[in-house]
Amino acid sequence: MRRRIVCAALLASHGFAAAILNHTRQENRIHFDLDQGSAEIERLSPSTFRFQRTLAGALPGLAVPDHPPVPLRIVEAAGEYLLSSKHLTLTLRKHGVLLRVAKADGTVLVTDLSELQVRDGALHWERSAPPRVRYYGLGPRSDMVLDLRGRVLRNVKPFLLSGSGYAEEHSAPGNYTFDLAAERPDRYAISIEAGTLVDFFFYYGPMPKEILEERAPTRDSMPELSPNRFQPLRPADLPREAAEPESPAHPSWETLRDSLLRLAHGSLSGVLLPSFSLDPYEGRGKELYARAAQLAALVPLMLSRYPVPLRASLVPYFCAYSYEARERGAPFLRAAVYAIPNDPEAVRRADQLMLGDEILAAPIYTASDAREVYLPVGTWTRLRTNEVFRGRQVVRITAEPDELPLFVRNGTIVPLADQDRLELHYFPRLGA
Repeated sequence: MRRRIVCAALLASHGFAAAILNHTRQENRIHFDLDQGSAEIERLSPSTFRFQRTLAGALPGLAVPDHPPVPLRIVEAAGEYLLSSKHLTLTLRKHGVLLRVAKADGTVLVTDLSELQVRDGALHWERSAPPRVRYYGLGPRSDMVLDLRGRVLRNVKPFLLSGSGYAEEHSAPGNYTFDLAAERPDRYAISIEAGTLVDFFFYYGPMPKEILEERAPTRDSMPELSPNRFQPLRPADLPREAAEPESPAHPSWETLRDSLLRLAHGSLSGVLLPSFSLDPYEGRGKELYARAAQLAALVPLMLSRYPVPLRASLVPYFCAYSYEARERGAPFLRAAVYAIPNDPEAVRRADQLMLGDEILAAPIYTASDAREVYLPVGTWTRLRTNEVFRGRQVVRITAEPDELPLFVRNGTIVPLADQDRLELHYFPRLGA
């Protein structure tokens, strides 16, 4: 068996393409025997599938939740298999085991451009990157621009969100590197260091919210988010699904900025329950602590020894979104491109966040009380002052030390708490 694995890896590294010998089907799973290893496609819904591939030997026994049968039509042609469902058509070439995914209308979403190979000890293959398509995700980072196209990113969270309407999430162990059209502008490359298995989920939306809704059934269930979950927590109280809290050793304005940007990138990387620790900012200056507390008030899981009044006022709003987060996989905090992925100005501004669908938050993260805010399409009302702004513009604002700048999309009702009272704030779409 060891000799077979070494030979298969050697063949792959020298470009000898594998070939499909035959296939078998068991409900949603289609298994392919190859002359080098094996592959399997499992349809999880009309918009979601899982793909697994090894270069040698059988696929490992991987636990997969039960899914209802997906109506699927399989056509075997001379050189390829076509697997068609309501929303997606998958084409798998017999020679090279190259995968192409297209929408039902024939629009191609992604195409494998190279055979899976072993290169410098890593599994490696390339996919198409059409012009002007933006890429997001791959874990939290402190970059102001959300679009990752033209970057090479290593040791990342392997969740890639494409502006063309899909996401791919890799679950096989290994250290991942994504070259997102940096070396070659027409393609992106994926490498898995120390990997022996390709295993990824493909989710089609086409909008990010719909993509994450497709993802929800494949993830571990989220905990019930009661009002108590939104009160100040200690580390021992964090649920297992929570992301590691930001706890800088030397808090500063720079670390506060980085935390804000990481929250935005994390929201596009499948991070549903981010956390933020306010404790390190104690004793670091009154102004810095106040601004850190304002950011902490927005994060679903806030670690703090002391209550934050602004946080208490937002608890009803958090509770209104807890069901959507748990059942549909939608994050509480969202980068602006989550709702408008093709807005070029929103792509450049990771320093502001949507809280649900209705509130845009523009935290202050410098020693200055002023900053710029980009307001997306629509009409927006500043919560503190009731100023009304038209969307699709950049405005410059100044915020008092006790104000977290919040803008509410007109045409919505926002529940907020005022001590023991529940207030419903209505923002009419038109004047009356």
